[in-house]
Amino acid sequence: MAKRFATHIRDWEEMAAQDALWAVLTGKREWELEEFFASGEADVAQLLAVAERLGLPQRRTRALDFGCGVGRITRHLSQHFRECWGVDVSQGMLQLAEKHSPECRFHLNRQSDLRDFPDSHFDLVYSLIVLQHQPGRQIIENYIREFVRILRPQGLLAFHLPTMIPLRYWLAPRRRAYRLLHAAGVAPKRLRNWNLFPMRMTAIRSERVQAVIQSAGGSLVLADQHGGSGPIPSRMYYCTKE
Repeated sequence: MAKRFATHIRDWEEMAAQDALWAVLTGKREWELEEFFASGEADVAQLLAVAERLGLPQRRTRALDFGCGVGRITRHLSQHFRECWGVDVSQGMLQLAEKHSPECRFHLNRQSDLRDFPDSHFDLVYSLIVLQHQPGRQIIENYIREFVRILRPQGLLAFHLPTMIPLRYWLAPRRRAYRLLHAAGVAPKRLRNWNLFPMRMTAIRSERVQAVIQSAGGSLVLADQHGGSGPIPSRMYYCTKE
């Protein structure tokens, strides 16, 4: 698992160096910076609309954007919370985030936990289109437990995760070709030009996700269908804790 996590870090550093905006949102090859960041505003508006319906979080002091990339969402969360943190595994991504959103705080986390943050620290923990790219289910489940741990009582945890991977995506020919050619010494830039990429897609069934949340001391209050993974079935989970 340690080797896979190290490869995960390397992959995201290479993608940050090649085309960070595309790596964050792969639906478009050439993003205009203004359009890219505007998309984050729409995602935050959707999150806050659900939060309003749920009456959570009860406070808006501190928020965490897990897997923040270049700060697409972090900068918009900062308009609604006094303190906003973005966490990512890629130093290259965070350098861009700090450049574009200096009002936020960004933290490099290259561990399969969130030990750098204390218990009950954040009123909001949010992660969108991130957990699906982790190296394996064990790491995803551990992050979910950590989300609950660092969430304040009566806070809101919202995270996105696929529920299943259809066979045609599970086979992942482009990712497998990327791995083989990268190991053979082909440069990441050339692999990108060939439309090959290293992103892994991992899913966890809803029943298992709910069990992990409950085992960590959280409670699921809502699970909505979500289109963040395109044709791959996924949900946005909204949770809290006492």
